[in-house]
Amino acid sequence: MFPDYLNKLHEINTWIWLISVIAPLVMYCLKIGSRSYYIASAVWVLSQFLNLRIEPYLNEIVSASRDNLVFWYGTWATLDVLCIFVIYYAHIRHKACIGFTSLSVMFAYSALGFLQVARFFELEIFGTHHLSTLYTLGINSGNLAISSLIALPLVGYLWEYKLKPRNQNV
Repeated sequence: MFPDYLNKLHEINTWIWLISVIAPLVMYCLKIGSRSYYIASAVWVLSQFLNLRIEPYLNEIVSASRDNLVFWYGTWATLDVLCIFVIYYAHIRHKACIGFTSLSVMFAYSALGFLQVARFFELEIFGTHHLSTLYTLGINSGNLAISSLIALPLVGYLWEYKLKPRNQNV
């Protein structure tokens, strides 16, 4: 069951980021959402597109030699740290308060970055593969969590203003 769970999680993760692209657009059209929300959403969407572009190149580099693992884990950890910095800097630049979604996305990015560094050290220093399943589960769960955080305000709005009034007459 557990390997099947990992496959399903990866499959869900592959498609769920579409929600995090669509949700901010819908929220913008409905004129809901804070500046902080849009900053976190923009950074998340741009980082996902960047990940999709550089992953094949990194895969080629790492496939050539095991000594190149530093490029794989180092690149992803660096991108996670850069995303945290960009979210924070954008809030300062636009004089926006850091909202729940942005703060949660920053924490999720820090967890993803920590997991990248831990997996690299586990492979390079200890030479074990104990974190292999945890790494796959953690990365996919982190991406799923961020996508859910991006979509959650839209779901809350739809429930509060569209679905809840209909259920009161039942």
